[in-house]
Amino acid sequence: MTFALSAPHSALAQAEAEATCRPPRATVEFVGKATAIEGSTVNFRIIGVRSGEAGVDALEVDYPSDHNVRFIDLDESYLVGANLVRGRYRSMVPTARDECVGRIRTGHADGSVIDTGTFAGAKERLPTIARTLAIVVLGALVVLILIGRLFDGRRAYG
Repeated sequence: MTFALSAPHSALAQAEAEATCRPPRATVEFVGKATAIEGSTVNFRIIGVRSGEAGVDALEVDYPSDHNVRFIDLDESYLVGANLVRGRYRSMVPTARDECVGRIRTGHADGSVIDTGTFAGAKERLPTIARTLAIVVLGALVVLILIGRLFDGRRAYG
C-alpha cells in the first residue's frame, strides 16, 4: 500500500500563486517623497528613477482605496512601482491578501515592504497603551474596594 504525501498548504498555495501569477511590469519605478495625500491619490516628488521614464519632477499616483493610502506618510520617501493606465499612474501598498502584485507596488525607499498588519505602528504606541490599561485596571480595583467596604460597613451596622 502506498500513500501520496501532499505538500504543506503554504507551499502548495505559493506554488499555485506562482503558476497563475503573471503581474505586469511597472511602467516606471522611482524613489519619491510623498508631498500630498488627497483621498486615494498621493503626489510624489521624484528623487530618482530606477526604471522606465517619468519625464517630470513629480507624479500623481492613484491607489485602489483610501485604506491603501493610510500606510503612506507625508514627507517620507518610498520606492514606487506604478503602471500607466488610461493616462493615470496606479500603484498599491500590498497587504496580506494581495498575492500577486509584482513590481506595481509601493514600499519603503530601501525596498522593504510597508507594515500593513492590524497592529502596524502599535510598537511605538505600546507605552501609551500600557499606561492607559494600567490606569483603567487600577481605577476598577479602587471602585471594587470601595464597593466592598460599603457593603462590609452596612453589615457591621445592620
